Amino acid sequence: MLGGLLPLFIMPGLSSPMAIIVVTGWLLFYVAALPRLVAGLQRQSEGDTGIPIGLVLQPTAALLLITIFWTFGATPHVAAAAWTLHAFGDAAAHGVGRRVGPRMALPWNPQKTWAGMVAYGVVGAIVAGLVSISVVARMSLDVAGGEPVIWSAVVGTAALCALLESLPVRRLADNLWVPLAAAVVLYASYLLHAQHMVANLPPLPSLAWSWASVVLGLGVGLRLGFWTLGGSFAVAVLGALVALMAGFSGVLSAGTAAWLGWWACHFSHRRRLSLGLTHESSADRWTGVQMIANAATGLFLAFLAYGTDVPHGGLHDLFRSASLAAMAGSLAGVLSRELGPVYGRTPVLATTLQRVVVGTAGAISFEGSLIGAAGALGLSVAGAAFGYVPWPSIIVIAIAGSMGSYLESFVAASLVSERRPNHDTLNFLNTLAAGLGAILMQMLVF
Repeated sequence: MLGGLLPLFIMPGLSSPMAIIVVTGWLLFYVAALPRLVAGLQRQSEGDTGIPIGLVLQPTAALLLITIFWTFGATPHVAAAAWTLHAFGDAAAHGVGRRVGPRMALPWNPQKTWAGMVAYGVVGAIVAGLVSISVVARMSLDVAGGEPVIWSAVVGTAALCALLESLPVRRLADNLWVPLAAAVVLYASYLLHAQHMVANLPPLPSLAWSWASVVLGLGVGLRLGFWTLGGSFAVAVLGALVALMAGFSGVLSAGTAAWLGWWACHFSHRRRLSLGLTHESSADRWTGVQMIANAATGLFLAFLAYGTDVPHGGLHDLFRSASLAAMAGSLAGVLSRELGPVYGRTPVLATTLQRVVVGTAGAISFEGSLIGAAGALGLSVAGAAFGYVPWPSIIVIAIAGSMGSYLESFVAASLVSERRPNHDTLNFLNTLAAGLGAILMQMLVF
């Protein structure tokens, strides 16, 4: 937790290269010296490396935050807030959780508590907000809207990170990915402007065509059995929002992802039916919860594209590409999950790559992964052809989508809770990772 105060001392007085040197020294100290000075820091789950991985990931996350969001993004207050939010929030959650015990356990993770999750959000928001304001003042930074905007962004991000930190996963260290997720959300929050939203409104004829396409797709989907009644309502709302914020090209891209996903589910069902592996006469239809879980991240990123820059601007294209990457992650997950068992010959566990039986949670196959990656690439090409994203971003989108799909299997194989999250939760994590991955890769590459 003491490392969470470091931004107050190094950011106002040092340049970003010097800060990188300081944090690198902190990292080397944790790796080389601290295990020799203090015994018992390593957890049993960290193996026999002799290195306290949980502690080492703190300066690693700080190094990435400084490099990406200070050196490249010129937003040191974002790096500082994300850094301290998790450092103090995690410490507060751990301390409060130990006091209240299992009587307030979370339904999705019995090892963590409601009180701990609330403590994470409250303490993390307070400390991150104060640190962020201090860094802004001492480095003479200009944040549009001032302190009210800073507090709003920090509080919303802290609530999201409290939920992410509570998820029952292992081998996916929250000391690394939660601060990075916090930084991306904070960075995006400071970029929203009402004038950009007005500029990005589609012309009325285009909007009418987009909504008409949504209605047509909704009717066809009902006719073919894509979704339940609740799923239809979710599609109507989500489709109307996509049409408003992403235009006709966004509707076509989302519709392509939905059609390919439906085709994979029904083809897989017919194949399993012919092989005698199932006795159900028809494949399951998508519910409203499933549609929201698959579309929420992409829709949020489309909203960021809608509200952060003018059409074909840098941030507009960045977030549009990330929203398509979220769709690609969802599609790749569906394709590999549905077609992998049909064509895959050697399923292995995503975490260890050890061979397992068909149907094991978190199992993947080379064939299924290849099909999923091909689907992600195909959707990225379609999105560029429709004019939704620029052509140079298609490779990043395909890679991020494939990574999100793999992460879904990785998390499923890593879950330690007996009360495993369902596919909807895993799909949401998939799309979130794909979207964030696309943003980070584009910030580093372009």
